[in-house]
This record gives sequence, structure tokens and C-alpha cells, in this order.
Amino acid sequence: MSKSIRESRIDAIKVIYSCHMNNTEAAQIAAAVITDGDDLAIKYALGTMADIKAIDEIIANALVGYTLNRLNVVDRSIVELATYEMKNDVVAPAIAINEALEITKMYTDAGDKKEVKFNNKLLDNIRKQLGK
Repeated sequence: MSKSIRESRIDAIKVIYSCHMNNTEAAQIAAAVITDGDDLAIKYALGTMADIKAIDEIIANALVGYTLNRLNVVDRSIVELATYEMKNDVVAPAIAINEALEITKMYTDAGDKKEVKFNNKLLDNIRKQLGK
């Protein structure tokens, strides 16, 4: 049974997260995390990390009353992948945002929807900034 695109995104987010936590090369982490040869997850992870400075600058500019370093690393990784997708026209912005919010619900939302609302507003600001 093949993986869903969401599962590929989640694996990519795991690589992005691990890069932030371990300060190790993305390709090395991707080889350790993505053991099933998922080309889409590898493309997403390596593409995001290859352009991480520009992506983080976009995110930082879209934050209102907040700094990039205050984002928890999981949410930051989710938003970075969605920003990569929107910036590079990988998928329609609505799909990138919806997927990011669904993954947020799975990994960081404590049931109060605060993280989902925050990430939704942030991603919408990013979408507008990118002119999408």
C-alpha cells in the first residue's frame, strides 16, 4: 500500500524538525528518517531545507507581534513546509494551508484550536505576502 501525500508531508516535517534540533545535513537526516524511499517526502524535505533562509524570512515578515524563534519547532517545521509549497507553486495555496492545519491538529493542537488558529492566520499572511 502506498503512502498518502499527507504521510509524505509528515515525513518531510520530521526531517525539517530534526534538522532544527540536530544541526545536521538535511540529506543525512532524510536518509535516516525516510527509509521507504519516498521521493515526494525527500523532495519536500530537501527543497525546504535548501531554501530555509528565504522561507524563514518570509515567515518572519508574516508574523505579527511574534518572532520566528518563539514558534515551537514542530509548528515552525509545519509552516516552513507549507511556505515552501506556496512559494514554489507545488500545490494551490489553499491545499498547502489546509494540509498544514490538518497536520497541526494531529501534532500540536491541544484541543483548544489555538495552534490551528495561529497557524491559519500566519499561513494566510504568508499567502498574501507571496501574492497568491
